[in-house]
Amino acid sequence: MIAGALVCTVLIASACESMSRTISTVSERVSTGTVATWIAENREQRIESIELDIIEQVNAFRAEHNKVPLIHHPELSDVARAHSRDMAERGYYAHVDPDGVTPHQRIERTSVPRFVMSGTAENIAYRQEIGGHGSQQLSSSLARGFMEGWINSP
Repeated sequence: MIAGALVCTVLIASACESMSRTISTVSERVSTGTVATWIAENREQRIESIELDIIEQVNAFRAEHNKVPLIHHPELSDVARAHSRDMAERGYYAHVDPDGVTPHQRIERTSVPRFVMSGTAENIAYRQEIGGHGSQQLSSSLARGFMEGWINSP
């Protein structure tokens, strides 16, 4: 059981131009399908790494303020990633989707075993990588940038 849930949604968008440039550059040697699969797999691994770094930094911040640590829950991460994809596909950036669905409702609508929630919080962050080389930046520094934004937000 989880008394409270934090859903961290991180949306990292790569510019389509850079992806197509990468595909066209490499396509002479490898099929486009292989390159697209490689990009998708590496993007998912990178997002997962950033998520774990964020949770680590959130818990460090919570410890500084004498708060109990949050526990990573893969199903809640799936809910958060689905919201990130939805924001990217439908072109919005908000806690409540265009249909009026809240973070709490997104969690309740999943097949995740019922959580006992005293409340739900969600932090969203957006970063667009232009040029396709943003992946060189360490996950921990990206996570730190997101954390600083959240800490300094009203």
